[in-house]
Amino acid sequence: MIYNSLDSMSKYPTGPIHVDEDLYLRIRIPSNSNIYNVCAVFREHGNWEKRLVYPMKINHIGYGYIDCELRLKFSHVNILWYYFTYEQNGGVQYIVREGDSFEGTIRNSLYGAKCWQLTVYVPMKINPEVYGRTMIQIFPDAYYNDGSVEFPKDRRKRRKGAQPSYTNDRIGKDFVGGTLNGIRKKLKYIRSFYFTMMYMNPVWEADTNHRYNAANLLKVDPVLGTNEDLKKLTRAMHATRMLFIIDAVFNHVGANSIYFDKEGKYHSGGAYGNLESIYSDWFHFLDEAHTQYLSWWGDTSIPKLNYASESLVEFIFGDDGVVRSWLEELEIDGFRLDVPDELENRILEMNADLMLEILKVLIIIGEVWEDASTKESYGHRMEYFLGKELTSVMNYPTKNAVLAYIRYGGSHWSQVLIQNLNEIFIENYPKEIRNGIMNFLSSHDTVRAITKLAGPEVNDNSRQWQSEHNRLTKDERKLGKKLLQIAYFLIYFLPGIPCVFYGDETGLEGYADPFCRAEYPWDRLDKKLLKFFRKLGKVRDSLRDFVADAEFKVIEITDSVCAYVRYKDDKELWVILNRTSERVDIKKYFEITTISDEFVTKTEIEEAELLMKIGKSSQTSLDAYGAVLLMKQRRM
Repeated sequence: MIYNSLDSMSKYPTGPIHVDEDLYLRIRIPSNSNIYNVCAVFREHGNWEKRLVYPMKINHIGYGYIDCELRLKFSHVNILWYYFTYEQNGGVQYIVREGDSFEGTIRNSLYGAKCWQLTVYVPMKINPEVYGRTMIQIFPDAYYNDGSVEFPKDRRKRRKGAQPSYTNDRIGKDFVGGTLNGIRKKLKYIRSFYFTMMYMNPVWEADTNHRYNAANLLKVDPVLGTNEDLKKLTRAMHATRMLFIIDAVFNHVGANSIYFDKEGKYHSGGAYGNLESIYSDWFHFLDEAHTQYLSWWGDTSIPKLNYASESLVEFIFGDDGVVRSWLEELEIDGFRLDVPDELENRILEMNADLMLEILKVLIIIGEVWEDASTKESYGHRMEYFLGKELTSVMNYPTKNAVLAYIRYGGSHWSQVLIQNLNEIFIENYPKEIRNGIMNFLSSHDTVRAITKLAGPEVNDNSRQWQSEHNRLTKDERKLGKKLLQIAYFLIYFLPGIPCVFYGDETGLEGYADPFCRAEYPWDRLDKKLLKFFRKLGKVRDSLRDFVADAEFKVIEITDSVCAYVRYKDDKELWVILNRTSERVDIKKYFEITTISDEFVTKTEIEEAELLMKIGKSSQTSLDAYGAVLLMKQRRM
């Protein structure tokens, strides 16, 4: 092996490093001839012309290779890309990444080459209570209507059990009427799945059921209840030691809000068409009449906020502002931050600084759909993981990789999943970030997991098509339930926080927004799935301290089997699952003698404790669509 960034013999520590932390690099060049001027070359992300060149020490020559090493540290936060060079016989050779692996290969040119990533960061003061938890995401309108709130006459109520409206004039305008008191009354049910954290979509007054177009950022939507009801819910969760985070939408508000008031609903002196409005500089107006404006992705119902306005900044982040109100008066524990890509770095830092002042420790989970470590937006680099902006993110890349692998398998999707897991959980994301990352399979913005796994692919099909195909057939649902269980089994024991979108635990189906936001099916619960999710939650909760910060390593991912291990102190937690309809043998995994550069292990089959299984699986074989969770002693 020339070099492998995942191997601690090549790079220590593996993954990102702290500012001023010692970094050790080692390469082995196969050669019997003279090699000289061996260097590690680093280049800044977004500034390829700037090179940092570090000569490496040649430590040992013999046995057909040359061994070189380097010890260094970096004094500033940064994202760096690196490779190695050396000279031989008058020419320059390059050691770069070999394809999608993390191993090195020798080339005579950098053209088209792939380099290794190094994240240099300062850890944020993350709330340590977040680690090891299990989360539920609730779309509040659709969860439970307990009848405690009189339904407003100016809203359209959806017929019980009906599909969400999907035509352009009605999408988001029909309400189930779920309430905050209803959620509070269902806390015992929620806790029966061992959820210890809740993320809730927006609750602020709005004329849509999703409420991302807030009309008043300081007032709970009357359909849900009151601010006092929200405080009661928060305190009820805290009484059961649950953490509560809510959607923080700071990029935009509703056109029909007290701040914009496009249709004159509030008579509030809103900014639309009103040059004298106290809110006029809160928005990006494009004409003198204040009728043309920037909006979120061209949606004119959601005007974009302008943070060049000092009064807007004061309203959101001031002493009597929105953030302080949510955290101090309503006692919220943190935020899921909506579209942080749309916000300037300084605004994200301002939010984090204020939250830190109030809470002392942070939970800020950003909605980022790509690898967040190198995310760029509007021509500038986002500094999500450098200790300034976020404590973690929604793990969309792993969601997509897991669902594709479980459904399709094959060498391609197996390799995609291997690469994804290594990049997210070892190579690119700081440990503090990855241990609090939100691992999920469904959300309010995506196709439901069971539908994604077993239904026809949505592709570019219209909402009309989605409406017509929104229910799985009997056979599709039967298969979907099996695949759903092994998919959640896979993500439940990864580093981070597994999150279940309300309804997945009972097999709620649905295509993309708005179909994924359907009413919770209280009158047709799937008892077998509920039993599975309760067992899954109970087992994970029993391992809470272990999974909070245990190390991670992929063992093998093939067309049929996915196997990975979490390890800490003297224990190993093995997760092995079978995505196929055929039984598979797994005895070979007990014959592995080296699963990490840091230890050597071999455990007899009878010594592995079976903590959980799916189907008629055992320590020696997996049932069709089966899985096992095994705890083993490490042999040093």
